[in-house]
Amino acid sequence: MDKNQTIIKQYLRLIYTFWAKFYDNYVEPRWKFDRRKAIEFLQINTGDRILEIGVGTGLNLPFYPQDCTVIGIDISSAMLQKAKQKPHQAEITLQKIDGQHLPFPHNSFDKALATYALRVSPHPKKVLQELNRVVTKGGIFCIVDRFKGKSIISWLQNPFFFLIGGGWNYNINKLITGTSWTLVHDKPFGTKRNTRLIILRND
Repeated sequence: MDKNQTIIKQYLRLIYTFWAKFYDNYVEPRWKFDRRKAIEFLQINTGDRILEIGVGTGLNLPFYPQDCTVIGIDISSAMLQKAKQKPHQAEITLQKIDGQHLPFPHNSFDKALATYALRVSPHPKKVLQELNRVVTKGGIFCIVDRFKGKSIISWLQNPFFFLIGGGWNYNINKLITGTSWTLVHDKPFGTKRNTRLIILRND
């Protein structure tokens, strides 16, 4: 990992230690989307193993069905402490792990989910490449995130969002280039402009 990425990760940990106290009540209502519906797009089967990248305060955890196993990872201990308090039906394990360096064997998971998480990674393509390895062939990755807008306002907002821990808007087609992911579904989602639900398949 280069020095710049290390500095960014340290900065993000500090930001999320602060936001963990307010995230559920302040941030989440402003970026609200149907979490249950997003998880339904995973088409979870009995016994499936799911990896959630950037689990944060665990807002998705109550919506996983009971007959699956979920590993939720995040770089922020403060966020994970909040996630531990969320009700859930599935078998949940929470771990402090960087999505760019997954300590799991090949083909460990059937599916993966990231909601507003790829945008804050210093190297989102590396996350996708790691997921190529740990998600089984034919497995899917569901992403809810805000993508690049075409207006000058969208471009000007990027530095501000980064400074408050909101990450960068990106282009999904450019991001999956050079990976084994194929785009199979793309639709507007949530209340924020340029927010989309993306389904990728691991080919």
